[in-house]
Amino acid sequence: NPPGVVHVCRAANLEKTDYLGVARYSSSIEAEIAIGEEQYNEDSFLYTAAWNITALLKLRGHSLISCPVNSTSSWDTIAAVDNNSVNFRLLDDVSRKIAIIPRKTIVSENDLIWIDKNLVTTMDLQNATHSQRFSLAYNIAYHWNHTTDVRIAITNVWVGIEALFGIQNDKPVTKKLAERIHLWLPTVTKTDDIISLYNHRCDAVHGRKISDQESRNILESGLFLLQSSLIKCIEKHETTLPDWS
Repeated sequence: NPPGVVHVCRAANLEKTDYLGVARYSSSIEAEIAIGEEQYNEDSFLYTAAWNITALLKLRGHSLISCPVNSTSSWDTIAAVDNNSVNFRLLDDVSRKIAIIPRKTIVSENDLIWIDKNLVTTMDLQNATHSQRFSLAYNIAYHWNHTTDVRIAITNVWVGIEALFGIQNDKPVTKKLAERIHLWLPTVTKTDDIISLYNHRCDAVHGRKISDQESRNILESGLFLLQSSLIKCIEKHETTLPDWS
């Protein structure tokens, strides 16, 4: 039961809320994730939790999920609120995003159980004082598709991978990077395959001619490496490498 523009304006705390920004998305939102415990009602915590829950859903394979807004009241009841008491915060304020994986995903109970188990650990790892490598890669895993250009998306994904596994003055860069990724993901990767993917990544990033299908394959393979690596970090509560000094 999504609210319309007028409903959002009646419900919104006009001093603290970008209600017109929220209203751009109001009628398009089809589902919500609710945090119902009273101790979680603080606006700043709700915003942080909403962003991280969405980020973890993306890591679980729902890569193209779009979560524009969080609010301090259920989205399903906004139309009934008329006292300007609701705080809204924009999350994915991106009107056009890349959509290159043509499959529908369904959030499962297992997804939510996994998020519940790992949310606190993730928020700890995300703190840049803990690991700037993880923090950057995790943010990129959220924002990689906030573009309309497949090559830019590929570049974003590989920035995240190299944030996790890059070491200054590697020689040769490609082989050392690939070996490090394989050591972190030994059961699902092979060093030679990663080297080949990195070379294709260079084709995309440096503007060489490649087909649309090749671009999609490079992007999906890189995204798999990034997401799998971050999931292992979260489940082990461990970063891939120490931060650079």
